Amino acid sequence: MRAVSESSANVTLDLLLMPNDVLYLEQLSALSMQLDSRVRILEPVPQSELIGVLNSYDVGVHVLPPTSFNNANALPNKFFDYVQARLGLIIGPSVEMVRLLEEYGVGAVTRDFTVAAVRDVLDTLTPQLVTQWKQQSQVASEPLGADAQIATWVAAIENLEAKI
Repeated sequence: MRAVSESSANVTLDLLLMPNDVLYLEQLSALSMQLDSRVRILEPVPQSELIGVLNSYDVGVHVLPPTSFNNANALPNKFFDYVQARLGLIIGPSVEMVRLLEEYGVGAVTRDFTVAAVRDVLDTLTPQLVTQWKQQSQVASEPLGADAQIATWVAAIENLEAKI
């Protein structure tokens, strides 16, 4: 939120947040009102509508500081949601996300997890760059889609069964 507010780029940030932690959501809402009109918190949408809603955007941002082993090695659903919605991605330097982002060329990685690092990437955005990322997400959508991922898991399980 702060990175968008500090950015010189013509960008906005819409957050679709689940009210899992009401106090935290209230804090984020208060912060969004303090920053500027380029940061908005919107009502969440049902999972069945999420990809369609996300598709109306250009870039998905997921910067998850490595505050635990799980966060440091995360490959969250949001990453795949953004690709399936054909968005470009901006991510923090989380190992597993970086691996896939670089393999498919779908976005940019911040140098670290700070506000300044996110702002710096936002400041490099151009319509041409975002279009390139979105085109790469189109290409990546099939191999990173559920059908391809399920096939990988089925093959792994069958391999384990064969060894038992």
